[in-house]
Amino acid sequence: MFALRPYQRDLVDKVQGAWREGYQAPCVVLPWGGSKPVIVAQITKNVIENGGNVLFLVHRKELIAQIYATFIRFKTDIGRCRIEMVQTLSRHPEHIPNPDLT
Repeated sequence: MFALRPYQRDLVDKVQGAWREGYQAPCVVLPWGGSKPVIVAQITKNVIENGGNVLFLVHRKELIAQIYATFIRFKTDIGRCRIEMVQTLSRHPEHIPNPDLT
């Protein structure tokens, strides 16, 4: 299992705390190189382990491969996680799933 750095663990905890307080879309900001995919992978894994489904939207094809590889490294159940391009789903809104986390 991949271990999060302390600042990454803190950010995951803060996001989950914000959800518990009722915030539906907390904004996470990190500089370049802050390992955002790692943080998102941990949050996604937590949601899936609690029975949820996840829709992860990206704006570039290259990010699909990066996120997918990070989720695999975290042993995330890919069957419960959909990684899509915003542009694709905006052209086909009938294919938008109803996930627990977007």
